[in-house]
Amino acid sequence: MTIKDFIDQEYRPHVEATLAASTVDGYSKLWRGYAHYFTDCELTLRVFEAQKILRQIALDNPHLTKSSLRHIKTFLGGVFSHAQRCGLTESNPWSGRAVAIPAAPDGKETYAYSPEEASTILLHLTGQAHLAMSIAFCAGLRKSEIRGLQPADWCPETKTLSIRRAVWRNVVKTTKSKASKADVPVIGHLADELNTYIAQNKPKRFLLETSSGRPTDLDNLARGTIAPALSGTGVKFRGWHAARRGLATYLHLNNVPDKEIQALLRHSNISVTMNSYVKAIPTSTRNAMEAVNYGGKS
Repeated sequence: MTIKDFIDQEYRPHVEATLAASTVDGYSKLWRGYAHYFTDCELTLRVFEAQKILRQIALDNPHLTKSSLRHIKTFLGGVFSHAQRCGLTESNPWSGRAVAIPAAPDGKETYAYSPEEASTILLHLTGQAHLAMSIAFCAGLRKSEIRGLQPADWCPETKTLSIRRAVWRNVVKTTKSKASKADVPVIGHLADELNTYIAQNKPKRFLLETSSGRPTDLDNLARGTIAPALSGTGVKFRGWHAARRGLATYLHLNNVPDKEIQALLRHSNISVTMNSYVKAIPTSTRNAMEAVNYGGKS
């Protein structure tokens, strides 16, 4: 069976049924962009053949970063893992370190808000924009999870938000994994804000909703409300995930155990938490260097 036939007939329906809509969309775009490199390739693909294909993709697309090439490898690893589960192949040439990532430019470092930036942002926002950013900063929810919150997901008694669904564009689905579906603790001032917001606005279906009852488009909220409100403050809106990374980094700098940070962010793998979300910031770097003593007096 060819890789293309397997993806079209089996893997695509599988991911559509099990993964978040945004992930499915990303996989579809990736496959459309690079499927022609796998014309007539069978599921019996061997490691050296996989390495040759990935190297050719890198040569033909010099703009691709190491991270982008790693995404391609990860996608194909998932395809072959599912083919193994289906009994259609005995090996996965893309697993582990069998296929090396070719030489490529390093990608830009992703951003994490500092506590000072978070305070500045919240100081200049009101209404839905303030609540959305508060949830991102203080609870670490993903953008799609914030959009998916419903009033009943907030429990004032236990001070927790139940994460049960995500909204991507116009698609409402359950959260992306078992780890993602959990109750998230809410700190005092966010709990007060949630209680006040719900009492005053009486949202019906979604916690953050339009007048027609649809989930608020957070990208539009960022462009139309948040970014203009920050003009002249010295702080820029750098995306919803920057708040999630900022929370992870802040907790790590305050010696919260890595496993607890992983649990709060609801990652299934702790390496994702530590490698992609906990960021080195200038202050922490300087403090770390000050602690180094190369033969000097203590």
